[in-house]
Amino acid sequence: MDDEEYARELFEILTRAPDPDVAPWQLGDDFIDRNDGFGTDLRVTAIDVVPGAYGSQLDVAFVLDVPYLGDAPATGSLLLPLDREWRGVCGYEMPEDYAPIVAMRLMRSIHKHVEPRRDGPRPRRDLPPRDVQWDLLLERLNREGEAEEVAPGRIVVRPSSGRTDLTVILTPEQWEQVLDRHGIPQTGTFDFYDELLGSTCRDQRFLVFWEGELVASTREQLPPTTPPTTPLRGDPPTARGGEGDRRHVRVVRLPPRRHKGRAPRVGVEPTSLVLIQSQAGPAGRPTGECPAKPRARLGRGCRDPADQPGNERQA
Repeated sequence: MDDEEYARELFEILTRAPDPDVAPWQLGDDFIDRNDGFGTDLRVTAIDVVPGAYGSQLDVAFVLDVPYLGDAPATGSLLLPLDREWRGVCGYEMPEDYAPIVAMRLMRSIHKHVEPRRDGPRPRRDLPPRDVQWDLLLERLNREGEAEEVAPGRIVVRPSSGRTDLTVILTPEQWEQVLDRHGIPQTGTFDFYDELLGSTCRDQRFLVFWEGELVASTREQLPPTTPPTTPLRGDPPTARGGEGDRRHVRVVRLPPRRHKGRAPRVGVEPTSLVLIQSQAGPAGRPTGECPAKPRARLGRGCRDPADQPGNERQA
């Protein structure tokens, strides 16, 4: 499937009306989460294939219908990777595999579209000189093992736990951007760097700089990639599926529970995401004792904090 055909099918999926028989807190056959406003607060209006520095890209145009726009325009667009090799590495061979991720990235881009125009530019942090900044990076990486700068902009971390070496590909200029966004690494608190280094999967042995962020990847080439998971499509499971037949899962977002005489707590999200497996475990072993499996493609299993790469284009 060439890029143009892929984009056309992706557009059809993202603009398709939801199944009226599916409750708002459930996911339909396309596994797109519409409970957060996708398709209502944000609607896709066009998708174009455009060239980029690292292969073809999707230029996804959208329109917003939200009350807090302020001076921000109601229209915008988001650039996302489309390169054929990148799609293959991530497991997005078919448009329906990529569609839930595109929808999620669009919803997460709203604040980047609105906040700078509503609140003004964020002031830069007061950071130390770059040589001190670089020492801070090495000091933080040394908490994970032995960090050695083997070449300019390339640091290899040999974990004391015996895990595969972690390679960090980053220039001093890029590290300064990361520090300006997330602040100086701290001790005794769980910060961005703790989350990033603690959530990398076994196959994500690279940290690379992408769109202003430090993200985990399975390769050093850009765009960054995540380990592929089994697509959530295909035939339903058979009634006689064996112990290993546990590929088919369904994600259900439960409706809020209502308690008589108790007011809802302000600022608390009333819904929760529950992963329900469509088949019970083998006889004699409750499903609660099954080994951990990757979450649905929507969750992407071992997601890095930056999720999927993307770059908002100003309208």
